[in-house]
Amino acid sequence: MKSFKQFIEFLTEDRLYFLKKKYKDLKAHELLHINYDTDYASKIDDIISWFYTADPTPNKKYLDWILRQYSRKDFRQEDIIRVENALIGFERYKAHLAQKDINHYHHLADLEDAIETVAGTKSKREEIKDVKHDGADKIFDRGGVTVYKIKTEAAAKFYGANTRWCTAAEHNCQFNNYNKKGPLYVVFCKDLEGKPTKYQFHFETDQFMDVRDNNINLEKLIKKNPALKEVPGWQGKKTALTKDFNKYFDKLLLSDPENTIKDSRFTQEHISKMLNDSNLDVRWQAIRHPKATPENITKALNDSNLDVRIHAIDHPNVTLEHITKALNDSNLDVRVAAIEHPKATPENITKALDDSEPYVRRLAIRHPNATSEQISKALNDSDSGVRWRAIEHPNVTPEHITKALNDKDSDVRRVAIKHPNATPEHIAKALNDPDSWVRDVARRYSNYI
Repeated sequence: MKSFKQFIEFLTEDRLYFLKKKYKDLKAHELLHINYDTDYASKIDDIISWFYTADPTPNKKYLDWILRQYSRKDFRQEDIIRVENALIGFERYKAHLAQKDINHYHHLADLEDAIETVAGTKSKREEIKDVKHDGADKIFDRGGVTVYKIKTEAAAKFYGANTRWCTAAEHNCQFNNYNKKGPLYVVFCKDLEGKPTKYQFHFETDQFMDVRDNNINLEKLIKKNPALKEVPGWQGKKTALTKDFNKYFDKLLLSDPENTIKDSRFTQEHISKMLNDSNLDVRWQAIRHPKATPENITKALNDSNLDVRIHAIDHPNVTLEHITKALNDSNLDVRVAAIEHPKATPENITKALDDSEPYVRRLAIRHPNATSEQISKALNDSDSGVRWRAIEHPNVTPEHITKALNDKDSDVRRVAIKHPNATPEHIAKALNDPDSWVRDVARRYSNYI
């Protein structure tokens, strides 16, 4: 007989197997370009192992909730101590909570708020912006906005008091991990409802957090606090906080091209400039923009980088001339993207059916614009994959099916007999096919003819 400890271990092992199956596609959502001192988990087994210790119960009954919230990007791996403390509090005060089911709490912050209420923790946020701390510099104080640049862990904890920022945590404090990538700022201003509060900004990781450690809508916050655009040290750091867009355009491209092109001040002239930039990421972002013109696409199709050319031929503003050009590209992926474009014409399909790569020919004959003549051509292709894709086409005629039923490849014959345009005569022929699979398919489909 198993001991209680062995029984718990058995249940836990079974639970872990279930969770690995349930979250098999779960991957890390952190900004992986940050070089943390700790190597955070990236695969499901490692993620489960990472959060395993955050569940204080013997049979790990909260681990499913943890993984579900993490999959929703409710918190990051660096918040593991915060998660553990919340669950310890939940276990301790559960009897006093109105909602005792962990699944009722759709955000970690909601769980923490509920625990604070019954635990007697001060729920009102203390405002300490007028208290000086040697580890921080006040860099801005105007228009109802006060900004501190945090220089030490002690200051991060001081100005982060009564928040859930990992940079202000007593244990496993992440201040140094963030600070080595770029300055951390604490901002005192009004929230979207006009109430005084504080936020934490870190431009290098694109994190702009409220006191509950939730991401904020920076655009809306700036509308409520226009002075945020005036902070000198932030000019050129992020488009939403840049007063003179054109003056800092080059700097913005270097630091944050993805958000730069989303700015309402962005124009087609900026796209042209970006496509001449030596930075690949800048050119790549430019050609994806909805404002890209046919002239921009032509330029991008001559780019030395494969990804730029692929994104160029995927653009909705592509012309027939662009598709023709891309079908002559030396790279297979560009030609594939060209023949998959909805604007590809029968002339483009004809060219693609002569491509040296069977994969291009297979995609060509699957195009909705393929004609009956092109299907006939594809049914004579040396590649069986091209032939059976041809016989799947909606434009197939009974004559095409007759030809395909004489194909040397049984897969082609099997596909042919399943076509909606197959006639009783085709079924009769297939019932005499030398391949048993073809005959079986014919028997099944004879019931529908």
